[in-house]
Amino acid sequence: MGWIDYVAPQLYWEIGHKLAPYEVLVDWWGKHTYGRHCYIGLGIYRAGTNTAWKDKTQIPRQIKLLRNTPNIQGMIFYSSNTFEKNPNGWNDSLQNHYNKFPAIPPGMKWLDTSRPQLPHITSIGLQKTDSTYLVQGEFLQNYQHTKKIVVYMYADDKKKILTPEKIYHFTVSGKNFILSFPFNPTHKTKAFGLTVVSNTNVESKQQIFHWKE
Repeated sequence: MGWIDYVAPQLYWEIGHKLAPYEVLVDWWGKHTYGRHCYIGLGIYRAGTNTAWKDKTQIPRQIKLLRNTPNIQGMIFYSSNTFEKNPNGWNDSLQNHYNKFPAIPPGMKWLDTSRPQLPHITSIGLQKTDSTYLVQGEFLQNYQHTKKIVVYMYADDKKKILTPEKIYHFTVSGKNFILSFPFNPTHKTKAFGLTVVSNTNVESKQQIFHWKE
């Protein structure tokens, strides 16, 4: 009926469970999202409770399954308090692999399809001493509806680098901002692209900045 924006099914059973196998349920939910987002609830609190949940690969395998299932946008962990104990070493797996880099959640375009406006850039500095850019700017309007600024690095004037470690995310906390991020001094052309993301995760058009030495 279009009454909700996302579902978060609590799939707290292990892969291969005799009555409610995780892999079957993930597949079902992926086929019944009806155009809305689906974030799978993962039961990390169950670590160590039985043989299946003593297996260090249980959560990594669940993550791989949901990421390979169409129409699944992400995951939610229950409960966050469990991470204080680093169950089965999963904290390390998430920090070093599965969630090593931030990502832009998919936009909820049924709420708002309009792209946010880019800010005004007041100055750009190239710090050769530590190989960083320093960018200052301000939002001329509606910064309250903007969630983050995203910077994409370029290898040259045209080729955008899309590897996660070359995409930088900055949270918007006010009208004025300062961004600091590294560049590759071996590139003859220093270039980067800048976008902003709205509160409903709609990304703006990209503005490219570059100059040659």
